[in-house]
Amino acid sequence: MAANLRTVPFVAQTTCEVSLVFGFQFSFFQFLKMAFGSFFRFLAHWVTINVQYIRYSALCLRPSQNSSGCEQPSPWLTACPLLLSLCSLLLAFCSLAQQVGQPLPNIAVNGGMWMGLGNQTTSLFPLLSSLKPADFPNENMCSAVFQIRYGKFDYFSGGDVQGVIRFGAPAWHDVETPIAQVVGPVDVQLVDHHGYPDSQNGALLTRLQPRVMVVPSWASSHPGKDVLERMFSDEYYKEPRDVFMTNLLPEAKTTIADLLPRLKSEGGHVVIRVEKGGQRFRVLVLDDTTETLVVKSIEGPYQTR
Repeated sequence: MAANLRTVPFVAQTTCEVSLVFGFQFSFFQFLKMAFGSFFRFLAHWVTINVQYIRYSALCLRPSQNSSGCEQPSPWLTACPLLLSLCSLLLAFCSLAQQVGQPLPNIAVNGGMWMGLGNQTTSLFPLLSSLKPADFPNENMCSAVFQIRYGKFDYFSGGDVQGVIRFGAPAWHDVETPIAQVVGPVDVQLVDHHGYPDSQNGALLTRLQPRVMVVPSWASSHPGKDVLERMFSDEYYKEPRDVFMTNLLPEAKTTIADLLPRLKSEGGHVVIRVEKGGQRFRVLVLDDTTETLVVKSIEGPYQTR
């Protein structure tokens, strides 16, 4: 879905910027799993780092009154490393809580869609028992769809969902339209289904109005020319928009030759860098032909909505 979209963890930094994670929602249960994972990592760290100190304390702190040459240390001296490690764990806990931030709901997956309020959901598909096999939802329609917010910054990924349906298909095969009504305007969109001809319908573009669109292209059909024309069309929204490709193949370049000058990038890893507080962001394109990942270009800053 996003093979070439390079992402970096969302961590607090001492500079004026932070990075935005592109991932999944954090629930309280997931937070507990992360917290316990951190605890056991710190426990292992305490054992490996402080075992020598404890052994030294046990053998050498006071004159011996036993056959080993030393007496057992005082409980306080033995506990010091543990207390220090527990303090480190508490600080890590606070840092983890800051990184997790507010939980975000998945928008849709497997035909279920969040309705944008509380925990209310609805089904995008009729009961399978009421359908003919030819009308069953395909795998792409079941994609995981999510939105990430950081301050005023909004990022949307629709996976491989479709919104331009084949002739004769039932209307509910268009899942982009109802999803778009829940999402609303965004700053960055990972273009649905690699820009394949069944994606990016007019209702989605009109509702999302993305300032930046990233196409995870890697095949000759990515993106379809009619799809790219919709993405650039003022018919759906008037505001400016920039489009980045991750790996535009020569065959695709031939198909969309007249639109190539309008692209910001034809290839490379794409990094979305959001400033602290979420007021502005930049788009970095990295050279993915070598392991050094040299920055090829930087676009922005873009003002968030």
